[in-house]
Amino acid sequence: MERELKLVLDAAGYLRLASTLPGYEGERRLANHYFDTSDRALRRLGALLRIRESAEGCLVGLKQAVSVQGGTFQAVERELPLTEWDWARVLRAGDPGILEHPVIREGFELARSAVLPYQGTLRVQRKVFRLSPATTLELDLACFEDGSQDWELEVETERPEGVRPFVEELLERRGIPWREQTRTKYERFLERRGLSAPPPLPASREGEVQTVGEGVLVHRSPLAGARVVATRRFAPGEAILEFEGAPAAAGPRPPGRRWVQVGPRRFLDATGTVAAHVRHSCEPATGVRGARVLVAREVVEPGDEITYDYAMTEPALDLICICGSAACRGVIGGYRRLGERLRKLYRGWVSEYLLEGDADEADGGSFGPAGPAGAAWRPGAETLAGWSWTLGEGPSRPSSLPAGRLGRGYRYGARPDGESGSEAARPAEPGPIPVGEPSTELSAPDDPDSAARGDAAGGFPAVWR
Repeated sequence: MERELKLVLDAAGYLRLASTLPGYEGERRLANHYFDTSDRALRRLGALLRIRESAEGCLVGLKQAVSVQGGTFQAVERELPLTEWDWARVLRAGDPGILEHPVIREGFELARSAVLPYQGTLRVQRKVFRLSPATTLELDLACFEDGSQDWELEVETERPEGVRPFVEELLERRGIPWREQTRTKYERFLERRGLSAPPPLPASREGEVQTVGEGVLVHRSPLAGARVVATRRFAPGEAILEFEGAPAAAGPRPPGRRWVQVGPRRFLDATGTVAAHVRHSCEPATGVRGARVLVAREVVEPGDEITYDYAMTEPALDLICICGSAACRGVIGGYRRLGERLRKLYRGWVSEYLLEGDADEADGGSFGPAGPAGAAWRPGAETLAGWSWTLGEGPSRPSSLPAGRLGRGYRYGARPDGESGSEAARPAEPGPIPVGEPSTELSAPDDPDSAARGDAAGGFPAVWR
């Protein structure tokens, strides 16, 4: 029986925890590949079948009798490894039913179906923190296929009710809002996907060329997703590709589509085009000419990935960036939040409507191109309102943070000051807790059964108190 405490965070809370929690053990990139009948038979039964892929390999998992109460998730889970050879067979066939894997067979029997089609993939960046010798706290950043994100805190433990008071106090002391999670990742994935059909699984784990354009190709892999790669040399200033698609209809834009903003309250549905797969980078190879054309900012060689900074087309994308570049600023932010240094650096490479004086009044927030390198705003998403950042300004991440914990350009507790891009001090906030140094910030929960749970004697280690 699997039992987990799951709480929903906003982007600011996720970043604050990622920058201040001790006991950081590293991060994992996961790809959850879901399979179900066309009428969602498994979902209707409170179950899900997934193949979870990571750099370490694949696991087949079947969860049944999923119940949720007060942020506590309980399920009967069976999970077994999948060999690389068998995963390659599934990718070639596009169908897990070709395998005699016990967990997959159980999923077919539960659904009472001869076919369980691929439903799509949810990619997750998971940061792991050691709570005690037997308990970990995980921060999940989920990147959905429509380009949106959400953020979640998870603690897997036999007694979530024993850990919850400690976690609540930890969040309260840091001023982090939260609410109880009520839906599984699979349910949230299906909601974001809308009515859009998923792309087929790549035919191999190494990836495949799905679309070939003039001078570029789209390379897809099951773990990393899609990216656009140059097939010839582009000189600085040379046009590489153009955003194409139907203009958005008036009113709310439907989920499951790839939207690119090309003007105040003007969007293109780029779903299915090559440009829809161009990923964000804080060190972009291209810039924007006009509002729709990506041009090389520097020499682009064959094999180089085509990237651009989403802030070159979007006024507001207050979501987390995981592009992994040396200049990663931690938050995509949008053009409104760029500091003066980056605005100068991007001069001549930004969508023209952002420079026309009304960018601050533009309807910020499109479904931008999606992928593991970044994602875009969605209606109803928690934003960084109440938090503020200086993007591209100031020193690198706090020195107490291990490399890779946050973008190197992320600066805790700073913000841009109006149009100048200069910084202004925030109200007093809890600063980063140096990893490995004891803190008296929190007291361990008074739980006499903690030792029986496998926690350190008397509760959690001193570094968490």
